[in-house]
Amino acid sequence: SLFGLRTAVFAALTLSALHFHIHFSRIGLNNVWDGLWYTIAIGALCIGWEFNKRWAYLLAGLALGFAQYFYVSSRGLIGIVLAGIFLAFLFQRKRLKEALPDILLMFIVTILVVMPLAWFYIRQPNQFLAPMARVSFLKVIDQMMATSGDPAWKILAKQIGIGLQAYTVIPVRFWYNPETPILRPIFAVFFYLGLVILLWKYRDSRLVFLALWLTAFGVIAGFSESA
Repeated sequence: SLFGLRTAVFAALTLSALHFHIHFSRIGLNNVWDGLWYTIAIGALCIGWEFNKRWAYLLAGLALGFAQYFYVSSRGLIGIVLAGIFLAFLFQRKRLKEALPDILLMFIVTILVVMPLAWFYIRQPNQFLAPMARVSFLKVIDQMMATSGDPAWKILAKQIGIGLQAYTVIPVRFWYNPETPILRPIFAVFFYLGLVILLWKYRDSRLVFLALWLTAFGVIAGFSESA
């Protein structure tokens, strides 16, 4: 819908042979659902914005709500949507005003879907932070500061840098150790060409959401126990 059939076919063929996707799509973990929910929510929101389709906003709201019942990094999806709306307020205010009723409807759907989970967290507030506390590098920050001699902010910056470099530079490790980054060299070239296009057409809403998505996962990885 957004980039045409040729791009879709090429992306699907690439994904079918991507080692990272093959590995994690076959593991029975709740965090693998992020790939589905992020794709549906961001894709539907882009379609709603580009083509003024109310059904797409409703679908985005459903995906945004259901995503919260799975892995903790799905909360980053809310941040991506809010960041996209904020950028639209800065650069496409007239278009945002036209889409505002559908966006409000999207959030109403999200709230209705999330309401049972929100009520649980209200009654059990410690459970809201528990998943993040289990996998966050903050639980070992004191040890890392003592070992490296660096302040916390510098360690965090290094962690986020590692998370962003995992796309093309630093080999993935810890739970999955393929001795290669997520993208092999030939696809890393396409990745960097894509980044150039993102910067060149920075006001294109389709590309803005892709940039926010890539950045969000780099930052999330940076906050993880093993970036």
